[in-house]
Amino acid sequence: MKNLFIILVSLLLAWSCSEKKQEEPKFTFEGNSGVPGATMYLFGLDSHHDVLDSTLCDKNGAFAFSVVLESPASLALITPDGQIVPVYAEPKAKATLNKDASYKCGWRVDAGETQKLYNSISLILDKCTDRKQVYEKVDSFFAVHPVSDVNPEILRRYIVDIPNQDNKEIRARISKFGGKLQDHEYPTRIKKITDNNNSNILHRSFPNFSYKTVDSTDVTLTTYLKKYTLITLWASWDKESREHMKKLAAVKEGIKSESFAILNISLDYDTAAWRRCIIEDSIIGDNVHDKKIMNSAMINKFNIKSLPHTMLMSPYQRVMEYNVDLDNIATRIDSLATRYDKEQERKKKKEEEEKRKKKKK
Repeated sequence: MKNLFIILVSLLLAWSCSEKKQEEPKFTFEGNSGVPGATMYLFGLDSHHDVLDSTLCDKNGAFAFSVVLESPASLALITPDGQIVPVYAEPKAKATLNKDASYKCGWRVDAGETQKLYNSISLILDKCTDRKQVYEKVDSFFAVHPVSDVNPEILRRYIVDIPNQDNKEIRARISKFGGKLQDHEYPTRIKKITDNNNSNILHRSFPNFSYKTVDSTDVTLTTYLKKYTLITLWASWDKESREHMKKLAAVKEGIKSESFAILNISLDYDTAAWRRCIIEDSIIGDNVHDKKIMNSAMINKFNIKSLPHTMLMSPYQRVMEYNVDLDNIATRIDSLATRYDKEQERKKKKEEEEKRKKKKK
């Protein structure tokens, strides 16, 4: 009898463990990218879920993710054509990706109620013909859904990321958020950036950083002290980034001064792809990888909305130019750097002269 009892207890324990394993809260996501062998990246739209997963498409372009989630999460998928598609994931739920020309990004995600809500409002906003119409539709949506999880992404995509956006209009939309969303990290960060006392990007100081280059050299903010430095945020999966980075060689060639440096900060999710891209495209400069990706210090401080993005840092580590056009920057930097070199040389001679005078005394 005792042996039978032990067997029964063992079976119950085994069954219990099996049930727990089966009940693991997984979110599954599948679809077809249309690109055989392409890499698909799934990441978080907040700091709670940075890089969740990546997967390769099969020979037909099909892919599938399976991610453990304890609670609903706002995610995004990077497609082979460089589109960032919001995905509202739920534990034990399933989502699918489909091509759909009705949407501006060209893709539609089919999932739960939150995803359906995002899809419906994005369809409406994609059809708006002017900024005033966007404001009206967004205001109406926020009034009806003040605490929806889709609101931060609507704010980002249709208000903040619009070129030459008015900071006052951004703050007006954030004020319509209700309850928990007022403390959400994205609107909180945007409120700080768009504050009247902090809205001018030019002349801001750069945040401290510490990276290892692709050849394992340590670089920090002080590495670029007393140099005009082109700092570019980019990613190998972004087609515009790759074309942009190829122009750096011509910029470097047009600048003779030693008081010039290039720092390229990759926001890649796949380190191997980043390394391959540097070699394939012969990208010059100090190439580093920021593991915080979309939550990097540069993104947060300067409200960088799209890739690629290049800034010019002064020798005193302030922003001199924002969203730099590489086609027209070499002559300007060469002139600035040459003048700076002459000033430094004059200072050096003056200091040496003063030292000689002191010795004579």
